[in-house]
Amino acid sequence: MGKLQLNLDTGHEDEASESGQGMETCQFRLKPGCSEKQLVQAARLMEDQFLSQQQGFLQHRIFKNSDGSYIDVCCAESPQQAEQIYSQWMDNSYAQQFLSLLDPSSISLSLWQRLSV
Repeated sequence: MGKLQLNLDTGHEDEASESGQGMETCQFRLKPGCSEKQLVQAARLMEDQFLSQQQGFLQHRIFKNSDGSYIDVCCAESPQQAEQIYSQWMDNSYAQQFLSLLDPSSISLSLWQRLSV
């Protein structure tokens, strides 16, 4: 079982506690030669300069598995807003800097919707 390695949290997790929230996940490995320190720096910059300014953004976290893989989790107020935020990654220089550290062959993206339980 994996362990929590990085927790980049904006503190917005309680702002929208109703069902229907959206979540984008990106499972990946780092490119050879890229460090976890670089990943953390790029993730913080992306969150401060891009994600936190997006409508509906709630929180961003990165977790590391014991096998060396990572999962990036971005939560939004709705699935539509999560998809909208994700669709802007390719046009944003801060997101591009983050993505440049990821091994493209290892990337697996998913969009999720929170259920009311």
